[in-house]
Amino acid sequence: MKVLSFCHSSRDCFPFPGFIIFFFTCYVHRMESAKFTVIGPSDPVSAIRGQETVLPCHLSPSMSAANMEVRWFRSDFASFVHLYRDGKDQYDGQMPDYWGRTELLKAGLTDGIVPLRILDIRLADEGRYLCFVQDDTFYGETVLELRVADSFFPRVNPWMVALSVILVVLFCFIGLTVYLFKMKGKLTEDVGKLTEEVGKRDIEVEKRDNEIKQKDFSENQHLNDISKEQSTKAAVVTLIRHSPVVQKQDPAQIEDEDNGH
Repeated sequence: MKVLSFCHSSRDCFPFPGFIIFFFTCYVHRMESAKFTVIGPSDPVSAIRGQETVLPCHLSPSMSAANMEVRWFRSDFASFVHLYRDGKDQYDGQMPDYWGRTELLKAGLTDGIVPLRILDIRLADEGRYLCFVQDDTFYGETVLELRVADSFFPRVNPWMVALSVILVVLFCFIGLTVYLFKMKGKLTEDVGKLTEEVGKRDIEVEKRDNEIKQKDFSENQHLNDISKEQSTKAAVVTLIRHSPVVQKQDPAQIEDEDNGH
């Protein structure tokens, strides 16, 4: 039985089943070598309106994507955000909202790193993005979320805001309480020192008062002694003057005697 072949000469040709096996083996090997997974961030990417942001995306395992098609799009595959194909950026069919605002970063393209940079972020840019990479008949894609904040303060859950406020108030209250306790201890110490000083001054004042009283008492005692002495002398003089013996004497003599005393 003859085997169907693809050549007219039987010298340099091979049987048809062998060709099929060879082709299938090469195709499977090529498909196996081209398999990859497109990976993006699991958490949403945050951006600020008016600034720029980068949407990460890469291939795993690492391989060159220089000759692959890299397509970033939202919901419509045909109307893309950015398209890289045939080794260059393609802008025919790009969404008008992204004209002049996108760039595929090519620094890591040979390693399968295909992030997209978006300039002048707008609130309308918020939402879901798909990173699609195709190599001939094999392709993969990943989905990521972009969140845009209207200011430098990103959007957060209201409950997180409330919890943050409560925690701030609580920490402020604890700090104020600690501060007041420290102030109270310091004031108590100052009051104690002031009380001690006042007590010492009271003792000194009392001591001075006692010294003054003692001095006044001594002076009064001295004056009383002088008064008593003068009173005694006056009484003696009076007795002498009224004495019968003295009355017989010459008044001039009595005066001399008084002066002598």
